[in-house]
Formats: sequence, structure tokens, C-alpha cells
Amino acid sequence: MLEVMSILGFSSFQDIGRSGFRSLGLSRSGAADYYAMAEGAALLDQSPNSTALELIGNGGIFNVLEDCMVALTGATMLASADQKPLAWNASHYLYKGNILNLTTQQNGRYSYLHLRGGFKAPKIFNSCSAQPVAGIGQYTRPKDILAQLENKQDPIECQKIEPFNRFDLTTFRLVESFQTKLFNQETIERFIDTEFSIDNQSSRGGVKLTHTGSGFSTSNQLKILSDVIVPGDIQMTGFGQPFVLLADCQTMGGYPRIGCIIPPDLPAIAQLKPDKKVKFKFIAREEANRIVAEDTKSLELIKRRCSAPIRDPEKMEDLLDFNLIDGAVWAKD
Repeated sequence: MLEVMSILGFSSFQDIGRSGFRSLGLSRSGAADYYAMAEGAALLDQSPNSTALELIGNGGIFNVLEDCMVALTGATMLASADQKPLAWNASHYLYKGNILNLTTQQNGRYSYLHLRGGFKAPKIFNSCSAQPVAGIGQYTRPKDILAQLENKQDPIECQKIEPFNRFDLTTFRLVESFQTKLFNQETIERFIDTEFSIDNQSSRGGVKLTHTGSGFSTSNQLKILSDVIVPGDIQMTGFGQPFVLLADCQTMGGYPRIGCIIPPDLPAIAQLKPDKKVKFKFIAREEANRIVAEDTKSLELIKRRCSAPIRDPEKMEDLLDFNLIDGAVWAKD
């Protein structure tokens, strides 16, 4: 178990989200970065739907109440246990009385703390994902006790993982939406040629894009009937301002959508920090299906990305616990 001592931003329990409730007006929600969920699960040898703590901002400080094993994935943070550095994209043993400190996100917006066995959290509509704006769950607060599910886990070795590359992507792939053809060709070409910036007014619901020049509008956008929308859709407001919808987006919308980002690119655009520059390109639906299939296969084989950590002997306090010499020979000319 971990006790929250302080939170420097927002954090909430997330898993891979809920499906099948869109007709009730409830979005999928779930982790903004599903790669991070899969990486943490691989490091701890557990289900990718295990509940993790998603941290937005500058992390937090946690008191370790019981011996446990954790993994750290997603946007890299400076991490330490009792002021001793911990590697990111790796799993670690923590011991009762340790103080875990996670601070200063370096390359993204969403970081993840995973617990071996998963965190215990209420399951609502088949998911433990919190969505406070919808009245489901809440953000983590100081003095909260983050408990482990009551299921016995066999011990495993600490590992590191080669993360999926998603923190330096600048061009995002789109497929046509049902409303792409409502935009004339000149507007579509101008959209593709435009370099956008990530605005700081972004959240788990969507990313606001800013640019110079006029907006991207259709001639009859005020007459569009509200329709089903999904994460990845790029909506244009009445002023032609583009928004990329993310995990906590609404389920219906009446703004025109110029295209939809393919799922394997969604973790990357969710992780982009403010002022990052991005562009978009359309790809054929057949190519998108191929990319999604390859992504699914990569996730199925994710354990291959794990390996034993490389440790610096000068910094190992448990060095004498290892078998450093496995034998000796006597050689004489």
C-alpha cells in the first residue's frame, strides 16, 4: 500500500477504459497513453487492464506502507526512493517506510505509477477509470491510501523496458471522417499544409490546436446534426478552431470533423506538451487498418521489449547479495 503525502498536479486511477456505454452518454475514458499501460503491465507481468495511477503535472510524494513492487512508465519523471534515483521505464521493489518521490515531467503530460497486482479501485460500468467531470471517481488527494488488490502474486525480478516511440512524433496520420467531404478541397489542403501548436488549454477531453491564419470552416456547419464522435476526431469550432478529441471526450457533437487520428497515434498527441509543433496527413483506410493490426501485434509481443536492468556496481547497496565470482581456476605454465 502507498499513502499519498502530496500531489503536484492531478492524478487518478485509470485502466484501459470502458466500452459499450456510449449509448448512455458515457465515453470510453481510460488511460490517455495506452502504451504506458501495456509497458507497465509487461514490467510487472500482469494484465494491461490492471489499474494504474495516472499523474498529470509534476507528480507527487508517496509513503510506502507495505513492501511492494512498482513500475514507472509514460512521460519521464525524476524518480527516487529515499532520495536514491530510480530508473524510468523500469520496475522496482519498494520497502515499508520508503518515501517515493516523483517530480518534474520531462517529455510529456501523462506519467504512470503501476503496482504489482494492480491498485484497488471501485469498478463502475466495468472499469476502474476515473472520470470526475462525468461524476465517476475522483482525483487523488493527500492522505489517500492506495491499496493493492487482494490477490497473491508470485515474486518476479525487476526489469526495464524499451518504450514505444511516441514522444518525438510530429506528423499525425488521419483517415477521413463522415464529414471530411463537407470541407472543400482548398480547406483540406490548407489544413494539411498548416503547422499547428499545442495549446496549454488541453485536457484529457481534448487537445486545442492553435495556428496563424484563418480558421477551417464549412459552408453549412451550423446546419450539421449532432452525431457520434470518438477519440481521435478533429472537430472544428464555429470559428474554425481545431480540437483533437481524447479519452474523456463527449459522445455526441455537432461541430464538423475534418478527419480522425488513427489509434496508434493517439498516445503521442496526448503526450505532447504545450507549444509543440504538429502537422497532419491523410492516409487510406486500408493503410490505417494495416498499421492498427501491426500495433496490436506489437502489444501482444510486448514482453520481448523487457530485459534485465543494467546496474552500476558503484551505486549498488546490495552488491554483496550477488554471486560475483562463480568459480576459480589455477593456471600454471
